[in-house]
Amino acid sequence: MGKRLIEIKHNVRDYECMWSGIEDLYSERLGEVVPPFFFFTMSGVGNFIYLKGEDFRQAAWSNGMVDRMYDFMSPIAKFNYEHIEGLSFEEVMKVAKEEIEQGHPVILGPTDMYYLSYFPKIYKQIHIPIHYVMMVGYDDKQVYLIDGGIEGVQVIPYEQMELALNIKKTELGDKNGLYKIKLADKIPTLFEIAKEALNQKARMMLEPKQDFIGIPAMRQFANEFEGWRILLSPKGYKAALEHLMMYAGTVPQLPLRLFGGQDKGDILYRAGREKIVQVLKTLGEKYQVSQWLEAAIEFEKSGMVIEQIIDQIIEYFTGKREDLVEVPKLILQVADIEEKAYQKLSIR
Repeated sequence: MGKRLIEIKHNVRDYECMWSGIEDLYSERLGEVVPPFFFFTMSGVGNFIYLKGEDFRQAAWSNGMVDRMYDFMSPIAKFNYEHIEGLSFEEVMKVAKEEIEQGHPVILGPTDMYYLSYFPKIYKQIHIPIHYVMMVGYDDKQVYLIDGGIEGVQVIPYEQMELALNIKKTELGDKNGLYKIKLADKIPTLFEIAKEALNQKARMMLEPKQDFIGIPAMRQFANEFEGWRILLSPKGYKAALEHLMMYAGTVPQLPLRLFGGQDKGDILYRAGREKIVQVLKTLGEKYQVSQWLEAAIEFEKSGMVIEQIIDQIIEYFTGKREDLVEVPKLILQVADIEEKAYQKLSIR
């Protein structure tokens, strides 16, 4: 078996692993670099979901489910995808190699970063089974990968790749997950993608078809938050607050301040609003769309309020605050601010 490698220029970017390689494909096809967090912002960041059960509440400021993001973006950006999971490693590698032979890279994941040796601070130290990579090649002994925040092509042996893909099934996916990705022969411009995606995103948030998403759900969350402490068991209440904090992070992890540590400077707890701000400013300036620039200002405000919410929950857990009575008012502030922001996103 000889070496097979698809040459793709990789644009280094952290914290958007499921989109990084796809943005490289679009950059290459369009002849311009796709802004960091472009597809992530268009699809998942800034969405709001509020789920309820007998002893659980989940309020998520963004939607990081890969299939849902791909479902949303594929008809807008004009790409097809097919998700395979739960098969043997050998079967998945056979599919990956067939795709690469045809000139199509594949997305692998979720993978456990514990087994990716090119992350020296994580390798065989911390299990993080939520990571995605793009496979662009292979030979007799190893696979060739593009990985978001790292320069160039990474090479690891099949044995490592097999371990990395052998995750326990979670809400993100099952072991040996693979996504076939194929761009249409004719794809839209970045402006066309952004315009349609933001229009749809605004409609979904302002006038949702389901009562558990969007700005109305955010207000329902605010109205019900104080009752969580009474309605839920102590375990359920703790889990609900931890979920709220975790998924407000730049990456989904609990703040280190909960455990007496200090969060890294690049890990913010603003529910990704800083990413939205970055993308909207870039697009607004490039295409001279004043509404997108105005929306960026609003999202910057809401991100700071979300950070206040997370700070108060941390203080509550660490004994520096007796209650969370101010949190509902802050949530309503976010809802009011983001209602204005989404009203500005829709353009003709």
